[in-house]
Amino acid sequence: MKNLKKLYKLYSEVIESISKWKERAWCDFGVEMLNEMTDQVTKYGDMCMRLPKDLKEWNAYKELKTEIDTLKDVLPIIIDIKKQNIKDRHWK
Repeated sequence: MKNLKKLYKLYSEVIESISKWKERAWCDFGVEMLNEMTDQVTKYGDMCMRLPKDLKEWNAYKELKTEIDTLKDVLPIIIDIKKQNIKDRHWK
């Protein structure tokens, strides 16, 4: 039961953060906010990896890990796109 609470707490935190981030358009995020998001996702990834082994077989764990890994892959791309040297002509 103790392990289940750990997983549920982390799962809830990650889903809550993702929900907050989805409420805003990506164009509204500044590079500083994106860097904070990256730090938060890294923290979530570390917490996920530290969960007990027996939880790693659960579907909830696998879904959580997938969400975190997807954010780890996407955020650096969005940060690159938000850089000042990306101009409208690059999009065209």
